[in-house]
Parts: sequence; structure tokens; C-alpha cells
Amino acid sequence: MKRRSRVALINLGCPKNQVDGERVFADYAQKGLVLSDPENADVLLINTCAFIQPAVLESVKHIRRAIRRKNEGTLRRIIVLGCLPERAGEGLKKEFPEIDELTYKEALCSLEGNGAPRVLTTFPHAYLKIAEGCNRECSFCLIPQLRGGFRSLSLEQLLKEARDLRAMGIQEIVLVAQDTTIWGADLSGKLELLTLVEKISFLGFPWVRLLYLHPQLISKEFLLSLKSIKNLVPYLDIPLQHVDSKILASMGRGQSEKEVRKLVETVRANWPEAALRSSFIVGFPGEGAREFKKLKHFLTEAQFERLALFPFYAEKGTRAWGYPDQVAHSEKLRRYQEVQELQKEIYRRKNKALVGKKEIILIDRTEGSTSTGRTFRDAPEIDCEVRIRKALEPGEFCTVRVTKANIFSLIGEIEEEGGDGKNSTFRAG
Repeated sequence: MKRRSRVALINLGCPKNQVDGERVFADYAQKGLVLSDPENADVLLINTCAFIQPAVLESVKHIRRAIRRKNEGTLRRIIVLGCLPERAGEGLKKEFPEIDELTYKEALCSLEGNGAPRVLTTFPHAYLKIAEGCNRECSFCLIPQLRGGFRSLSLEQLLKEARDLRAMGIQEIVLVAQDTTIWGADLSGKLELLTLVEKISFLGFPWVRLLYLHPQLISKEFLLSLKSIKNLVPYLDIPLQHVDSKILASMGRGQSEKEVRKLVETVRANWPEAALRSSFIVGFPGEGAREFKKLKHFLTEAQFERLALFPFYAEKGTRAWGYPDQVAHSEKLRRYQEVQELQKEIYRRKNKALVGKKEIILIDRTEGSTSTGRTFRDAPEIDCEVRIRKALEPGEFCTVRVTKANIFSLIGEIEEEGGDGKNSTFRAG
């Protein structure tokens, strides 16, 4: 009897990309291929990222590795999908003729639009992509060119997918889009994110998490409405990118320094228990010593619980690629390291303050007698972790007392097992 071909998936890039890859993976399974790991596959799906140059290089590294396996005779087909085919087009196959097929966003959108199933590659969390593309015009960003304009998935489709995820035992659902705040605007002419999150919160997930809130649309009323939603974890991911008004205008962010500072004050005043995460770019064109110093002072004042930091990459096809006053690469890296050290001190201080306190932990994985999980402050795969010396099942909730604090992790001891992950801090008032 002829052996069926085995297919494997390598997912690179953001959670939105991951959802796309999971749909394609399921599509190949429905075509009769056997799901496998990359080392034993006959067909390899490489779901690429091409947002910035390091992501392109990472994608190319995996393509070259697959080509070596194909030349050795241990891999038959290489299929590349995601953002790199959108950025490089058919030139990618000219550079790497060993690639058998490029899958473009039209095919991915077709699967998505038809509500195609997914093969989950994560547990106990799963991502729910609520929209595709972006309409904003940030001068440093290629997403509108790579992914097209913003388009919301329908409420009915999202609720069905969320119900299916809960039925699979998913404990934490993470809502993602390039700009979650405007979900629904293209469907009804109204911002309906709050309605969506509230309906999902009724489906039984112990934790509901929301990523990528654009700062322009966050008000006191919006925050208080979010805060009142059952089981929505107190975690706000609001990419700010900078604080200097001149740099923000050059970036096309639509905010001033005053508005950025006011937003942080509003969050701290109205949802003080929320973990505030943001992302920033250092070395943007025109960022001199004064602007960089202002950014550092702002980060020291704001005390973000979680932070993503990037040196600026001039990407061809963006407006910022041709801006004057480009910062030398070596200087960008120096500033990057300086801010990283500043944020490490903030992490160290905030984590040290948790020693002796009890925290509800969602277990992600267990290796031997050690389990690793996360607090509500930590989004899966990108934030900090908590380790405990006891083997627990992924998906379990437990209460631990923090005994030691590191920069990016905590050590804890079991205080109480079981529970549903609910926490009084998830409620208003």
C-alpha cells in the first residue's frame, strides 16, 4: 500500500500569520496528507514574515534549510506562503528555483472567508484573528501593501470559531488583528469591538485577552467598558511607537506627545491593576539626542509592565525609507541596548515587588518535574513566564506564591491547585 505524503508547517512571524498557517495546514490535511513534524515531512509549508529585514532573513534561512533537505532527497516539495511572497513576488522563485509553489494572500483570504478549519499549533491558548489588513498610513509600515486594506471577519464566523476553540479545551483566547479597535467599522459603520469581546466572554473561556489596540481610539469610557467585561484579563497592548511630537508626526501616528502622555495617565487612573504593554521604535529618522532623551524619560515615568522595542529598519516601499536624517545603524543599536537596559531595571523592580504574593497561573507546558506558566500580565509566547517545581497538565490553573524574581521570569511554589482562572481584578470596581 502506497504511503500517504506527510506535510509539516513552519510558522514564522505574528499571531495573525499563525492563524493563516493553521488554516493552510488543515487544508492540506483535508486533501489527504498526513500531518507531520518538519524533520519527517515530504511537503513543507513555510509561512513567512517579511515585515522588517530581520524577519525576511529569518524566512530565507528556513527556505535555504528546506532546499538543503530537498537536494539531499529527504524533502519533496517546498511551499512558501505568508508575507514574503507578497513582498518579493515571483522573484522569490527566481532566486530560489527549488521552491515548488508560492501561496499568495488571495488563497489565504479565500480559506478565511469560507471559515475553513484550523489545525491548532498552540495549547492551552489559541489566537482568534478578527480582521485582516490595515487602513492606517504609518510611514514605517509595510502591512497595508502586504496584507491589503482593513476588513473585519463577521461576528457569526468569529463566534462559531470561538465556540469551536472552547470545545477543544482552549483556556485562553487571544483576539488579534492589525488594529483591533476598529473591528466592525467596515461592516456596520460603527466600532463594535466591545460587543464582540463581550459576546466571546460568555462562551466560557477563563481568560480572554485582547492585543493591538490603536491609541487614537482609547478613551476613558472605552477603558471602563473593557474593564467591566467578564474574564477579560487586565492587560492592555497599546503600541505607542514614540513620545516626541515631531517623531510621531513623521511616523504618521496621528498623536502628539501630550495625547500619548494623557493616554497613559488615563489608563493608570481608570484601570490601575491593568498590565500595560507597548512597543517603541528607536533610531527613527530625525531622532536626535534630544528626542531620544525624551523617549527614555517617558519610559522611566510610564513604567510599562511589558515592552517591545525595535531599532528602526528602513524598508523599501515605505515613506520612511526615503526620509532624510537617517540615524546610523550603529547608533540605532546603541540606543536599542540603552533602552533595553532601562526596561530590564523596570522589570526587575516590578517582579521583585511580587515576591511573597499569590498569583493565579495558567500552565503552558511541563518538562519533567517543572511546569511553566503565565500570569494575566503575560501574553503567550511574547512576555514573561512563571516556573514551579511540580508537574501539572497544560491548561491547568493554579495559585502560586512567588518565591523568587528574575528579569523575565518568576519562580513560585504551589499554594492551591485547580480553580477556573478567574480573578477579582478582572472585574470593574
